[in-house]
Amino acid sequence: MLAAAFRAAPGNVSVVLLQQHDAQSSFMAIGVWNCAEDPELYDQRGQAAHMVGTLRFAFAGPPTLTTYEASGVS
Repeated sequence: MLAAAFRAAPGNVSVVLLQQHDAQSSFMAIGVWNCAEDPELYDQRGQAAHMVGTLRFAFAGPPTLTTYEASGVS
């Protein structure tokens, strides 16, 4: 369900949710976007805040957003 919500966002290519083996309550979500502007618009439209609100119960603290430049991706 959550992956479908991310995938519905304009410019989203893919998303994966990772759960740590040794810390079952630790997760990382990785989204791949067409361009750097797409996740910014996702945030500005309030979609990111809505998604965080949906998962707030599972957070130990506030989420952090980090962006990376991808290389070798075709």
